[in-house]
Amino acid sequence: MTGISEPNKAKGVQSVATPDWFIPQEELDLYDEVGFFQDETDWQDFVKERKARSLEYARPMNLNLITTGPSAAGAVQHLLRDLSAITCKRYRTASFQQMNCLLANLFHNHMQSSQLWTRLSRSHEPAAPYRFNPSSIKWETIAGFCDVMDKLDYIHMVKGHSGKGRKAGSGHMTRIRVTDKLITMLKDNYGWSDLHVCHHPEAEVIVLKSPKTKSRRSHAIAYQDTDKTIKDRKFLETYNQFLTRQTIMLPSMASKGCPDLILTRRIFSNASWQEGGRLFGGNFQQLSETEREGITINGQPIVELDIKSCHATMAFAEAGHCWQASSNMDIYQHEKLSKWPRELVKRAFNITLNAQSETKAKWALLDTSNKNGWQYIYNEVRVRGWQSRLLNDIQTTFPELSHLFFRGRGMHYMWQEGEIGLQVIEDCMAKDIPVLTIF
Repeated sequence: MTGISEPNKAKGVQSVATPDWFIPQEELDLYDEVGFFQDETDWQDFVKERKARSLEYARPMNLNLITTGPSAAGAVQHLLRDLSAITCKRYRTASFQQMNCLLANLFHNHMQSSQLWTRLSRSHEPAAPYRFNPSSIKWETIAGFCDVMDKLDYIHMVKGHSGKGRKAGSGHMTRIRVTDKLITMLKDNYGWSDLHVCHHPEAEVIVLKSPKTKSRRSHAIAYQDTDKTIKDRKFLETYNQFLTRQTIMLPSMASKGCPDLILTRRIFSNASWQEGGRLFGGNFQQLSETEREGITINGQPIVELDIKSCHATMAFAEAGHCWQASSNMDIYQHEKLSKWPRELVKRAFNITLNAQSETKAKWALLDTSNKNGWQYIYNEVRVRGWQSRLLNDIQTTFPELSHLFFRGRGMHYMWQEGEIGLQVIEDCMAKDIPVLTIF
């Protein structure tokens, strides 16, 4: 195989939205050195695939992040002066707060990984309530910032689109990432480090979300506090303060000396205090099981305790059965389901508890199969109608749960998980034991 020719390299690597946005430069250099690609078509197909994979490695813009201190303020003012020279606009306090939040996100994500994108909206969405948006972010303002910062080579930007006129579900949000120019300015001119980034002191830890729209999106909504929300808020604020006194290092960040930045929030769904309610927090929750093994807390390795078949066990308990007392068999490896791979049974079982109808469950299974490439792994999913047969086998095997299937009960079990999580945290804090939650 020949290497990337100089004309192709110039055409591909040096053009707008260059491959090194999506593929690390050292990797590109290696491919060129070993002569990995035969021709331009092979190269362009590779870049297209890696671009799609790269853009998936993104985090939504966190409206609770800010930077603090004189050097943080100096950097924000520097950026706004540069933008003002292009736009001829005068930026006031509201703009300062929004730029502060934007830079905090860009810098924090870069400190996790130079390949990590920040995902944000450019649509004319209404601003989130102040309770969940303490920097008063307006998406149109952020879009304007990004356009000018892109021109000034402070960020890389890949604009999103709604997907209208394209294949259903093909829309995606805009992605942005810092350039070396911006990082050099922040670090060398203003001495930025991970210590400059923190959560807004008014960040809300109890969040209630609306039901999902047809586009599968939900948003935080205003609510009246209850005795329970007041109690949970006070407890989570205490827990978050407890975590700030610990040094929690992720494998990917240990070499940079940057601890995880954690703000544990309890997020409820479908405008109901009885649905959802899981605990969401730091970037440790984004890691795979293997990656989590490398987490350290105060320099010590962690121990991960896993509750097997959690939602399935809760379903049996709701139906009046204790599975562990009646059987030592893995629920997802029941002898009547032995013809199906465990991964398929587990996913299908939990979909039956979450879906509102059998039809929606079938579509969810098909979507999961496509995303995970099951058709390339399991022969069972290469046969037409496999979703119906799998769901039918699960219902036949567990008739005692028939009244719970396709009733959306999974959201209630998430609430129960949140309640259990709070109790575990309380018990561990009483013993001065730092604990992180994974759901």
